[in-house]
Amino acid sequence: MREIPSLQVLCLRSVGGLGCSAERTFDPNKGKKKKNENKRGNNSNAKQDDNLPQNPTSASKLLQSFDGEIKINRTPAIGKGAVRRKQANDVDLNHPWIGIWSSDDRETQVLQMEYGSPSLDVLQCFIDSLVELGRMDDCKLGVHFFREWKANVLAKKESNTVVVKSKSRKQTPPKKKARREQEVSVKLGSLSLHNSVLGEDTVNAMVESKMASHLAVLDMTGIQPLTDDLLFPILKDASNLKRLSVKNCRRLTSKTLEHLGQYTSQLTSLDIGGAYNLKPQAVLEACANLFYLDELYASGLGWTDGLLQELTSLRGWKGLSMGFAPLLTAGGFKAAMLSQTKSLISLSIPFCEQMVDAALLGALGRHLPLLRALDVRGNTNLVSLTGWYDGRATLAPKPEAQPLLVLARYSGVAKASLEDTKRIHPLDALHLDCILDSDGIGLGIQRTMEVPSENNDEEMQL
Repeated sequence: MREIPSLQVLCLRSVGGLGCSAERTFDPNKGKKKKNENKRGNNSNAKQDDNLPQNPTSASKLLQSFDGEIKINRTPAIGKGAVRRKQANDVDLNHPWIGIWSSDDRETQVLQMEYGSPSLDVLQCFIDSLVELGRMDDCKLGVHFFREWKANVLAKKESNTVVVKSKSRKQTPPKKKARREQEVSVKLGSLSLHNSVLGEDTVNAMVESKMASHLAVLDMTGIQPLTDDLLFPILKDASNLKRLSVKNCRRLTSKTLEHLGQYTSQLTSLDIGGAYNLKPQAVLEACANLFYLDELYASGLGWTDGLLQELTSLRGWKGLSMGFAPLLTAGGFKAAMLSQTKSLISLSIPFCEQMVDAALLGALGRHLPLLRALDVRGNTNLVSLTGWYDGRATLAPKPEAQPLLVLARYSGVAKASLEDTKRIHPLDALHLDCILDSDGIGLGIQRTMEVPSENNDEEMQL
């Protein structure tokens, strides 16, 4: 019997030649539009979507019948016969933003698509193939594709349905009764457009398909043409959005932050790192209006000690990224972290050489007992992780061994110093995992939800 190709290979084949229309792949009419138009006549008021199915295609239904975890483990080729090289950016190319760990057991953990299904994963592979083969343009992902995406989200099992609670954000007078929370069951999905070529055609297709209201996670990392005006129609309809990444989208301004506070009130996680037109003060104002936000990845925006202190005074954060911040000092950073003792699980401070050293690491080890992921890449003054465990040794009572993942590429930490740390603190460093090279793809993700719910446990990413 002939072996069935992997879904990844099938997605690569479906992209076809350079001259093919990827949108036609998802067209349910398959070139029969003219015939249907003749039957309806040329009435300009006739609905254009009469022949578009509201249910998934037969192929998607077949995929939906497969139950179980969908691993995100892709190494597609770039060009004919070429294999993608290992590099630091692999952690982004493998879409950690839309992934979760399916198990708390480190040895059996499987990275899978959050709010996903087999058919949604295949559609995501289709996008990945277009991007990585250099065949993505603004016309590739049309209304048929996004209608298929939406149909697959709606076809998911009831166990993946999320109950969304909406509150009135306006303050009510003391004498008046507060409005009751309205519970609405909504089926949600994840979508990554990482490094896609996106313009008005793609945005119009997303809006026309009415899929934005079913978005829980949206990754728009590295979309250079993305502007406030392009993003606005999507955010306007994405009222159930939980997690958004616009990392390295450098044409966005504070106008987008205002839209987030106005339309995406359910947002819990935001990555705006590298979007250097966004100013910290505008970020603080947006965070004050995003009541559920507990993960903020905002490296490279020019944070100062005072601004960071103001940010940490807003609430207890679960995840923070404040890298590439030459104005931060060790004293100011330690003072800001004192309010995060009972909440912080993921901390990223890459390329902050002016403050990251053994002394700072000892202070963090003493004051951040819940931390499970630490990014100290690019800090050449940091030559050992022993300081972290020296700081923890001062705690009373002595805590249990802490699972800790450290990303230390381009830092002064070496394999020899790691061996010294584990020899000095053999029990405390028993669960230490330090990445010094380009390996560790996806390991920085500290999300452990089994099923999306209103009581999310730990949802972290470096």
